[in-house]
Amino acid sequence: MTRAEFGRKLWRLMTEKGWNQSELARRASKFLESPMHRTAVSGYIKGHNFPNPLSAYALARALGIETTEMLPNLTEDSVRSSPVLPLEMRAIPGSPSRVWLTVNQEVSFDTALKIMQILRGTDVDEDRKV
Repeated sequence: MTRAEFGRKLWRLMTEKGWNQSELARRASKFLESPMHRTAVSGYIKGHNFPNPLSAYALARALGIETTEMLPNLTEDSVRSSPVLPLEMRAIPGSPSRVWLTVNQEVSFDTALKIMQILRGTDVDEDRKV
């Protein structure tokens, strides 16, 4: 999917709800740590750029659809194939209560986002409240 195609799709989904760019940004912000600005939504709709995975997740949730339905190639493009152990935990010298954690395992997009939110210190259940 190109940026222009994504922009047209986002515009259609937004206008079907009767929303403008500010309303979509406001509703998507409920699923993010910091607010999404109307100018970001404008950039997506105009085909200037794609949202990052967390913003795509927030937009999809606000619109009531799956992230992969809105941006199908997001998960394909972000998959990394490398010969790494599925789970690795390494001690950090000088920091006995902390570790480096590496996870290389196939999971659903929603599970990956939950893991990212845990690592960022946000409560997934609180983020999902609309």
